[in-house]
Amino acid sequence: MVRFGETHGHLPAAAIQDWEGRPLLSWRVAILPFIDQKDLYEEFRLDESWDSPHNAKLVERMPDVFASPAKPAEKSGETRYLAPVGPGTIFAARATPWSLEEISANDGTFATILLVEAAADKAVPWTKPADLAIDEQDLKPTR
Repeated sequence: MVRFGETHGHLPAAAIQDWEGRPLLSWRVAILPFIDQKDLYEEFRLDESWDSPHNAKLVERMPDVFASPAKPAEKSGETRYLAPVGPGTIFAARATPWSLEEISANDGTFATILLVEAAADKAVPWTKPADLAIDEQDLKPTR
């Protein structure tokens, strides 16, 4: 994510979208060139949804970096690495994606949760623009 941010000046959006704003592919696809997966990235049709006949064939080629070493997802091509999505998160709905400078100016990168390893029952196909929906109540610190 950091290499993406350094190159583009902002973190990736939660999803690659079509011209009407409909989510097509996950942020995980967007970062492929930055995790040594440029060839795989170039095989995607970025104007088609994750489950289009062409893109659906690529789900089985999930890079190892999206697989949990602790407890793998139950289905091949699924990941447990999700972004918290909702109010107060990096992937909250907003006009422009967050820059690293904005994060540093607010709470700082040390106090920011960008990704989580979710429970196995929350796993999603790695190309699907789906993450872990949370609300602001979930963000309150507990002891």
